[in-house]
Amino acid sequence: MLRAIPLFYKAAFAVITSALLAVPQESGRPLTNADVSAMLKAKLPESTIANAIGLAARAGNTNFDTSPAALIELKNHGATAPVLNAMLYAQAFPKPDRPSTAVPGLPAERGVYYCEGGTFLKLPSTTIFPEINPGWRGMTPTEHRRYVIERPAAELTVREASPLFYVRGISSRRDWQLVKLEAKGDYRQWHTVKADMFREGPMQLREGPAPALEYRAVAKDVFELRPAAPLEPGQYAITMLAPGQRWLVVAYPFAVQ
Repeated sequence: MLRAIPLFYKAAFAVITSALLAVPQESGRPLTNADVSAMLKAKLPESTIANAIGLAARAGNTNFDTSPAALIELKNHGATAPVLNAMLYAQAFPKPDRPSTAVPGLPAERGVYYCEGGTFLKLPSTTIFPEINPGWRGMTPTEHRRYVIERPAAELTVREASPLFYVRGISSRRDWQLVKLEAKGDYRQWHTVKADMFREGPMQLREGPAPALEYRAVAKDVFELRPAAPLEPGQYAITMLAPGQRWLVVAYPFAVQ
């Protein structure tokens, strides 16, 4: 099959493969002068190298030596002005902050965690688009939303009625809410209601007020969430609106034993 591919496509395939081999493949390893030299040695197009530098810079994932001696060395290896300028431009991008160590042992990965016996357990997340149904209350149109989690029970069960959760790398300015889930065979659900679908205002849980959550900032990238009152045994989820969304919700389910 490969023999039938025109020479042009074989050459393009070779260039792409070389690019993938030349650019760092480990997530988190920054692009360096050695990677630029490798791309130059592989004779990648000038635009490809400059774009690779630009993409890494936007991710804050570069670590270039832009001293005069280092730039002269790269020029001697064939680096053109656009490539060298891209490296200089990359240095102006802010580097991502290192994860704080305010909570010893808390994983650096973004997410919601519960600590059990000194081990941090990450709550699985699920993104849900609700089933939306209009209704009426007298002459006022209402909006009913039904959120479904397609599993019969939570993967994480806690043994305390007032569990403490650590949130890493997620903005604390979003609308966090604690909901109790209704078990329905092979799935769980909760409902919200808006008293007037055409007016701005929060959605309310159909069953009544949501259990209150207490918030405490720990570091610039970590905060704590804890139920304000002990929870009864059952299925729950910590939820928030997805960024820039009105309906899409991210849920972090758990169970209380």
